[in-house]
Amino acid sequence: MGIRLNFINQSNDANNSQIVIFQQDPASDTGSPAVPWKVIPNCAPGDSHSFTFPKALGPTIWIGAAPQATEGRPPPPAIVSSINTQLSLLNVTSADIIMTGGGPGRSPTPFQFNLANVVTA
Repeated sequence: MGIRLNFINQSNDANNSQIVIFQQDPASDTGSPAVPWKVIPNCAPGDSHSFTFPKALGPTIWIGAAPQATEGRPPPPAIVSSINTQLSLLNVTSADIIMTGGGPGRSPTPFQFNLANVVTA
């Protein structure tokens, strides 16, 4: 059985960015490119997306917003280096991932990702 997660976009994102979730640290120097585990495309403000994260993949995910990404394919290195929000799923059975931030103009606030409504084992 996996960890039930619900991504909720509470941001002011005007670009409908794609949400990229990694199963390991994309900044690690392992010699292999980071590959997205899950990509949530076109998730507009107010939208939500439920999915299950397999417990066998580990207790930590990295999440961020990207203009383009494809599940199972490495995104450009500049995108990978900007995805640096780490969320621990240790002992979590279900949770919401809330995205905030963004906005119009030249200086939008950075996106933030936080766990809410966490249920632990």
